[in-house]
Amino acid sequence: SSSGSEPTEHPVKKVEGRKQEDTGEAEPVKNKGTLKVDATIADQMIKHPTDLTLLNDCRKQAERIIDGLWKISGIANKPRDYRRVARKDYLSLAKKKKKTNRELRKAIRQQLQYLGRDIRIIHRLLDGFKDKPFPLTTRDQRLFWVMQLIHDQQRWMHANRVKSHPNRVVNLYQPWVRPMVRGKEKANVEFGSKLNVSEIDGFTKINRISWEAWNESRD
Repeated sequence: SSSGSEPTEHPVKKVEGRKQEDTGEAEPVKNKGTLKVDATIADQMIKHPTDLTLLNDCRKQAERIIDGLWKISGIANKPRDYRRVARKDYLSLAKKKKKTNRELRKAIRQQLQYLGRDIRIIHRLLDGFKDKPFPLTTRDQRLFWVMQLIHDQQRWMHANRVKSHPNRVVNLYQPWVRPMVRGKEKANVEFGSKLNVSEIDGFTKINRISWEAWNESRD
């Protein structure tokens, strides 16, 4: 302003019957509306896992890897893996509609023994490639690593007579999937990623997503 003029005053506004100087700060926003929060599971497209079928899948993939390694190894005699006996033992129980705990425990022990033998055979065959290019593809390397992890977990659960294990793998091809206990009447356990979802004013937001089980009450 030009000299001699009156100083400019700050604009004022009326809030709840009293005057308040405008300092440039925004007024605190009052709570409004309703926030809906819920946890849910995004089901993964996998078959329902059981210990017996999981070990059977691992055994079949191990036998395929053994065949591939033996063909390029130059060894005359193929390692004995008892795959026909293993398949017969698996089908003898898998075809039964009702399985007793004793029968199931025996079948799991048998498949653990077959799978353990196959894993040892693969290690012996791989030892023959020390001075040669590594024979396994990236996919087979991952499958071999996962089946060893599944074998160790299943053997530990069988020895301790329990049905759970930290970071338990329930699928050979998607090892990141975890069992989520939901406690629902339709499905007590679901398999997939867990989401914490909120909805307000028609807008939905995923606040948290994880393949590991967690308690949504802490969010």
